[in-house]
Amino acid sequence: MMRYLLFIFASLAASNANTQECQEITHTFSSGANWRVCANVSDTYGLSLSAMHYFAPGDAPRQVLQALHPAQILYAQNGTSSSEFLLGEASQHVSVLLDGNTCDGDRIAISGDKNVCTVVRPLPILAKYGTRQALHGEAIDIYSASAHESIIWRNNVRLTEDGRIIPSLSLSGLRRPVSAGEDGTATIQITWRMAFSLNSEGRDDRIEQFDFPLNRIAGNRREMHVRPIDTEALLSVARDDFRAWRVVDQTGAGYYLDPQNSGYQTVSSAYNWAKFDLAVTAFNDCERLAYNNPTQNCAAGLDDFTDGESLADRALVLWYTQSRIYRPRSEDNPVISSLHSEFELLPFEWTASSPFESLD
Repeated sequence: MMRYLLFIFASLAASNANTQECQEITHTFSSGANWRVCANVSDTYGLSLSAMHYFAPGDAPRQVLQALHPAQILYAQNGTSSSEFLLGEASQHVSVLLDGNTCDGDRIAISGDKNVCTVVRPLPILAKYGTRQALHGEAIDIYSASAHESIIWRNNVRLTEDGRIIPSLSLSGLRRPVSAGEDGTATIQITWRMAFSLNSEGRDDRIEQFDFPLNRIAGNRREMHVRPIDTEALLSVARDDFRAWRVVDQTGAGYYLDPQNSGYQTVSSAYNWAKFDLAVTAFNDCERLAYNNPTQNCAAGLDDFTDGESLADRALVLWYTQSRIYRPRSEDNPVISSLHSEFELLPFEWTASSPFESLD
């Protein structure tokens, strides 16, 4: 059964005296697990979720993120020196109003011509214990649509019954014209901003980097190396070492980010930050876009945000970037095939045992 509590309220982010209006969405699954988030559609970056709380069955309420939204979309036509940034005040990015043809669930008005769609979907498997029958769960999708000139994209955040967070972006639209000698291939890079605040204001949260290098001398075993990240930094994926990151609170509970589906890397002489897969910064409410960030009382982008500031006693912000290659096909005329990018935040150590089934 789906239950929504919809009203306007002011979300006060950690260390942030600036409030924003949004619509609260509350969903309780049949197991008793619950998500409560506040949804907004921004003229700057589209769908934004804030004040995100997860409740495991029988557990206390836990805040997870104080903000989650796309932070930039870079569209670079291969073979040219120009790049387009689809988000920001100068991009003429606009929200697309969802209707009965574009929303297969419940439409929720945000303000004016802005709305979001929520859809509850089944999960393949929620839990499986030995020879017992597998438990199947659900997830709730929250999404909006946006456009920049001929390009349209859908921002979607999937919140699962067991606490996973799966942001994604699907991009399509009209095929861009190309000049003589160009094949229309393009690199599309998507950066997400995740402002963590586990349980409280997030000042006690910490981030750790995991590496599993191959030790051939020890029989080709992979030893786990854990390194804390104490200052703001730009970081890269090391696929041979199965590198990943996790954010944890003072109790050891947190979220794990595995970047192994980051298959491409952007090489840019103009945008240093775009060469990296992850940036970690101390929370600053005005730092919202990886590039073309509004500069009133704030820096212009990630290259300026990551200036080596200490992360001690500061809430953490992760900027995760994925690149995808668009290679046009004959059938992509005039509309290109949808290009999809997603990643997953995996919860761990939230409860001492599974809250979904007794192991008696």
